[in-house]
Amino acid sequence: MAKITIGRHVELLHSHFPYHESDPVLNRAFNAMADGTCLEDLKKKRGDEAYLNALGAKRIPEAPTAGDFCRRFESKADRGCLQTAIDEARRNVRNRPPDEFSECAAADRDGSIVETTGECKFGRDLSYEGLWGDYPLLRSRAETREPLRIVHRSGNQTSEDGAAFEGDGVADYRKDCGFRKIVFRGDTAYRQTQYLDRRANRNSTFSFGDKAMANVEKRAEGLDTSAWTKLKRMPRHNVTAQPRAKGPPAKENIVIGREDNTLILKREDVAEFAGQPAACGRPYRMIVIRKQTDEMNGQKLLR
Repeated sequence: MAKITIGRHVELLHSHFPYHESDPVLNRAFNAMADGTCLEDLKKKRGDEAYLNALGAKRIPEAPTAGDFCRRFESKADRGCLQTAIDEARRNVRNRPPDEFSECAAADRDGSIVETTGECKFGRDLSYEGLWGDYPLLRSRAETREPLRIVHRSGNQTSEDGAAFEGDGVADYRKDCGFRKIVFRGDTAYRQTQYLDRRANRNSTFSFGDKAMANVEKRAEGLDTSAWTKLKRMPRHNVTAQPRAKGPPAKENIVIGREDNTLILKREDVAEFAGQPAACGRPYRMIVIRKQTDEMNGQKLLR
């Protein structure tokens, strides 16, 4: 099914002898599944009889052929055709998902600096950490960790560059898959208030972190005492067996012995109010957390 879908949408080869467009694409995917990290790993797999038998293939494209195929994706439209084929193949897999599976899909987004040793590769740059490489944007589904979009960016990009426009395609794809609710999530870099109204108008919800700006802090400090409730966090792990006894607090003893300053969390409270960013035409729900901490110096409490 994947071979047919890729062949219908991706047209990059002038002739199909001996390979079709689906062969190099699937070859890269199987290489990654078999713990391959680069195109050079295909050279080893061409002579691996167990690998070829597992694929049911007599031969696979070699590394130079795979590299030549990658260079044929010259425009964003070419890459978009491949993404369309991938999305269609996924929809076919989820043709009849369980009803509870289609209730909600949470899409996370984040950037990750990927260092490379290729000093002559175009499209790379130095990151703010001085690393030479890329800074791809990854969109994934939180429930299954399934990658939805990977946007290539040079290493000197900021975390949120291009994130807002890629969100439209993810929202449309999720709805085509039958999900009734779509939630976009991200840290403070992906808040981008100038795009919040557009996301809301597309019948999607979102949950983004917000910076503790002076106006937000002033608004939170002015809330009535009754607006705050104690925050009860969910346990990280659901322990079903007998809990194991903890050992002596080695880190705490070292901090106390060196008389280092440290913060001790005493209490967390949560409240909410309606806030309207300057770039938005409507208010949104804002959730704030207030932390009460003690500053310790060794065993002494600093007031």
